[in-house]
Amino acid sequence: MYCTIDDLLGQIDKSKLIELTNDRDNPAVDENGQEIIHEGNANSAIDAATAVVNTYIAMRYPVPLSPVPKIVNKLTADIAIYNLFTRHYNDEDNVFTRRYRDAIKLLEKIAADEVKLSANESGIRTYARRKVYGEDFRRMYD
Repeated sequence: MYCTIDDLLGQIDKSKLIELTNDRDNPAVDENGQEIIHEGNANSAIDAATAVVNTYIAMRYPVPLSPVPKIVNKLTADIAIYNLFTRHYNDEDNVFTRRYRDAIKLLEKIAADEVKLSANESGIRTYARRKVYGEDFRRMYD
C-alpha cells in the first residue's frame, strides 16, 4: 500500500473520514459507543487505490514502488478518499471528485512517460524530451 489511514487523515478531517468509512446501518464504534474510523473499509479503499496507481505506474516502473515517492502517496490517498466518498454519494461536483480526476490525469502522464517519478524530496520531476535530428536536417541550416 502506498498510503495509510494516517495519510488519509492528512487530507480530510477525522469526522469526515469516520462518516465515509462507516456503513450507515452498521458503523464501527469504540467501547464508549462513539463512531470511529472503520479500518477495514479504509484499508479496502487504500488497496483499491494502490491497484489503480500500480496499473498506471507499471507501464514505466517496476511495482510495487519502494521507496514510495511523495506524489504517489498523495495520488493514492486522493483516489482512496474518492473511493470512500463514492460509497455514499454520487455528487460529481465536489473536491474529492476533482482530486480524483487530477490524480488520474497525472497518472496518465506518468504512464505516457511525460512525467518521471523520483524518490527525491519533491517526489516528482518533469522533463521535456530532447529532439534528435538526423544529419540531413542539420545540413539544411548550415
